[in-house]
Amino acid sequence: MDIVGTKAMPASLQGAAFIGGYYGNTLDLHRFVDEGSGFKTERIVSPIISSSKAFRPVDVSVGPDGALYACDWFNAVIGHYQASYADPRRDRSHGRIWRLTAKGLPSVKQPNLVSMSESDLFAQLGSPERWTRYQARRLLFHRSTEKVVAAADAFIAKGRPEAQLLEAVGVLQAHAAVRPALLDGLQSSSDFRIRAYAARVAGEWSNQLPDVQARLAKAIADKHPRVRLEAVVALSHVGGQTSLRNALGVVEQPADKFLDYALKQTVRHLAPTAGKVVAELSAPQAAYLKKVVSSGPAVISPGQAIYEALCLNCHQAAGQGLTGVYPPLAKSDWVAGDVQTLIKITMHGLAGPTKVQGKDYGLVPMPPMGLDDQQLADVLTYVRSAFGNKAPSVKPDEVKAVREATKGRTAPWTAAELGK
Repeated sequence: MDIVGTKAMPASLQGAAFIGGYYGNTLDLHRFVDEGSGFKTERIVSPIISSSKAFRPVDVSVGPDGALYACDWFNAVIGHYQASYADPRRDRSHGRIWRLTAKGLPSVKQPNLVSMSESDLFAQLGSPERWTRYQARRLLFHRSTEKVVAAADAFIAKGRPEAQLLEAVGVLQAHAAVRPALLDGLQSSSDFRIRAYAARVAGEWSNQLPDVQARLAKAIADKHPRVRLEAVVALSHVGGQTSLRNALGVVEQPADKFLDYALKQTVRHLAPTAGKVVAELSAPQAAYLKKVVSSGPAVISPGQAIYEALCLNCHQAAGQGLTGVYPPLAKSDWVAGDVQTLIKITMHGLAGPTKVQGKDYGLVPMPPMGLDDQQLADVLTYVRSAFGNKAPSVKPDEVKAVREATKGRTAPWTAAELGK
C-alpha cells in the first residue's frame, strides 16, 4: 500500500491509500475516514478491474513523476491455499508494470535532491509532493547529525507552517535530537492530528524531557480521543507509577474500541508498578484497575481459535468478507442453513460462481480446510453462533457422517451441486 499525495492526481484522490487487490484482480483507491481515536477506510474508485485472473497487482507505489505504479505478478496461479508453490502451471518468467496517470495533467518534475545541501533539503519539506518530502527526509537521515540538526534549527527558527514542522520533527527524531520548544508548539496545535503525533514524540523523547509526565497528562485530558490514545500508548513506554496514574485519567472520559484496547494493554503492562498509586485514584479509576488486573487473559473457544488461524484473513474479523471476492459469514443463510452443506464446503472446498445475500462471488475458490471431525465441528459451531448468526451447534458425529458419505470426493463443490 502507498499513500497517494501528488499534484499529478486529482485533488479528490490526494491522501488516499493505493491498494493492490491481487486476490480480486483489482487496483483500488481508499479514503481514510476518522472514526473516533482510530480510522476506517472507504473505497473511492477501482482504477482497474480486470476480468483476467492472471492480473495480480502484488505491489503498488507512487512514482517520482506522480504516476501510480503497480507491479503485476501476471499469474493465475497463486500460492495461498489454492495452489502449491511447485505447481507446474506457475509462470516464473513474465510480469508487468502498470503506470496510471491522470489525463491532461503534466508529470511532476523532481528537483535534484542528491546534490542539495542540508538547508536546501529542509526547504523541500514544504513540497506538495509526498515523494519529494519522503526522499528529502531519507537523505537527511543519512547526512551528518551535526549538520542536519544545525539546518533543522535554522529551518524551524524562520517560522514554518505546522505541516512542515511535523516533517522537521520526524528528521530530528531520526537523529535523536530533542527540541522541547518545537514540541511545545506542536502540542498546542489546533489540529488534533498534530497534537496526537506530538504526544507520541513526547513518549519517545521521555528520557530527555524532565516534564514528560506533565506533557502526557495534558494530552490525556485532550478533547480529542486520538490524542488521548497516543498519550496512553506513550505512557506505557515511559513506565512507572506516575504513568499508570496518568493513563487511568482516561477512564472518566468518553472512550471507543481503539482507546479502550490501548488502555487495557497499558494498564496490564504498568499494573505491577501500582503500589501506593492505588490510594490516589478516584473510585472509577480504582475500579477499572481492579477489573483489568483481576481478569485473566481472554478465553477463546477452540472454534474461534481455528477461525482466527485459518478463516479470518479471507472472511475478516467480523465475518463481513470482501465484496466480490470472499462472501460474508455474518447473518448468512449459507451459514445458518443446512448443516450438511456447510460441512461439505468446509471439508472439500467451494469453487465457481456463487451468490450470497444477493451479491455475486466466485473469483477465488475456497480450499478444503484439512480439519478433523472435532476441529471442523468446533469452527462451524463458532461461525454459526457468531457475527449475528443464531444457528444450532455442529456435532462431531454429524461431520463424521458427511465424511463417510463423501469419502470418494476430491474436487471442490459448486453452488449448483449444493442446490445453491
